[in-house]
Amino acid sequence: MKKTILSRQTQHPSKLGGFSLVELLVATTVSMLLIGILLGVTNGISTNYSRMQTKILNEGDASLVLDQIVQDIDGMVIPTIQGAESLRVTKETVEDFDNAIWLTLLTTATDKDDSDKEGSNNFNGATRAVSYQFAFQNVIDGGSEDPSYAIYRSIASARHTFENAVGDVNLQEDYWGALGEGGPLPPTDKDALLAENVVDITIRFFYLDEDGNEKWTEPGDNVRIGRDGTTVNDEPLASTSGFSRAQVSVTVVPPAGMELLKNKVLERPEVIKRFGRTFVRETSNIGGN
Repeated sequence: MKKTILSRQTQHPSKLGGFSLVELLVATTVSMLLIGILLGVTNGISTNYSRMQTKILNEGDASLVLDQIVQDIDGMVIPTIQGAESLRVTKETVEDFDNAIWLTLLTTATDKDDSDKEGSNNFNGATRAVSYQFAFQNVIDGGSEDPSYAIYRSIASARHTFENAVGDVNLQEDYWGALGEGGPLPPTDKDALLAENVVDITIRFFYLDEDGNEKWTEPGDNVRIGRDGTTVNDEPLASTSGFSRAQVSVTVVPPAGMELLKNKVLERPEVIKRFGRTFVRETSNIGGN
């Protein structure tokens, strides 16, 4: 028994328990490596999640705009009144955006109508005037503080359209540009917001020229369709059949890109190049043609 006790007492101190300095350094190094790997994985997941959220946001904004414009152009109506206007696309300047478009048309929209407020349901499903216009303003209150580019869609009731827009009128100047009380929301009213972060929309129209060659209008062309014919840049369309379909493209940028654009940190072409995503869709027809 005494020999056993003496044997334990004479063991080297390092064998009695604990870790040596070298062992502690190794353990610390391994722990730091594991923490670094974990942080890298976490950051990667966070970055991928952020990118996915941005992608979903972009696709959602673009799809909303494309679906609505394509639906409205497919449902375009040409009134029987001589000189009546069905569609007009003009190029405008909004802030530093020189090629912003203003699209107005008459269509069989499926939106809820308020014509029955006057006690009549005779206008349900009838022709309605619609406006798509860009604005650079605060999307919450329509003011000038913290502005952003956005696209707005305003729609008139069937009753108001019938009484004021179906006739020999310029849809933009005589109708949407001269709204009185009791009419639809102004074209860029805050409550007419369709989508934020939209930096460009182009519309091209397809047709066959007089020789049967396939043609597209250019994105910046001013186009008018009416009962009395179709014009491109105020010139009659050189076609025997008119437009058969339209192609709509929408370019969107994430909020980070929009901040750089509206604060003029980067010019529009550079923002679109770095952040923009463009989505394209064609109509099945134009007004049932």
